[in-house]
Amino acid sequence: MHMTPGGKIRIKFVYIATLRMLSLGGSNGVRSYKEFIASMNDFRSVVEAHVKAIEERDLPAFSEFLHPSQSSIIILPNGQMIEGYDSVLNFHKEWFEDLDWRMDIAIMDVFAVGSMGYALLDVVYHDVDQDGNPYELTYFLSLLFVKVDEKWILLRDQNTVKE
Repeated sequence: MHMTPGGKIRIKFVYIATLRMLSLGGSNGVRSYKEFIASMNDFRSVVEAHVKAIEERDLPAFSEFLHPSQSSIIILPNGQMIEGYDSVLNFHKEWFEDLDWRMDIAIMDVFAVGSMGYALLDVVYHDVDQDGNPYELTYFLSLLFVKVDEKWILLRDQNTVKE
């Protein structure tokens, strides 16, 4: 809690694992706080591996997070939507072949319940335009994963530009 100059109380949303654990319910397979923390750490390592695959332009590693039977959707910072296994894979193949860009990525939050996992990333994207002029985008990247046959699959990827 924080008192603003006008005297109003402002509540800052903070990640509090115990509160999240209490909201999980009984059907997710998490039976204790210790198991909850372990599942969060396991999912965080999945997100870290996904980020590494992007940063290193590693298409085989990135493709491990896709599944032909799951319809992945990516929404780019410009609002363009890419949908479906082949389209998402082809987009990343072309993007990874472009060597002009780099990304600074910080994981802000991860949360997994049962077979669903969510991550919020803070991204600074560096690239050059068609005329060779450098530019930078700052945005939030929201990732939604689903566990299929004990493997985490990227289901949704939403890029939201910061103002």
